[in-house]
Amino acid sequence: MPEQNHFIVHTLQKEKSHGFNKISNWNFLLLYLVLYCCIYGVWLVLGNNPIMTEVLYTLLRMIIFHINKWIYLINSILSHLVQNEVNSLFL
Repeated sequence: MPEQNHFIVHTLQKEKSHGFNKISNWNFLLLYLVLYCCIYGVWLVLGNNPIMTEVLYTLLRMIIFHINKWIYLINSILSHLVQNEVNSLFL
């Protein structure tokens, strides 16, 4: 039984240190790229006047800010859940 617990703890710690962050970083980098391309496409279609440029730039900054908040929140919850699981194995 202790060997099984050690394997589970090792697996959870490995997921916590490698899996979540790599998956999140690549997925959200791709999401940033898609959002940027969409907004750039809208900018090209609507014309590159200064007012539209400022509006789209502000929109992009707001979207990225909110995505960053959600990334931080999701990573915090996942790391907390993994830590609770690891702690419960030793109780």
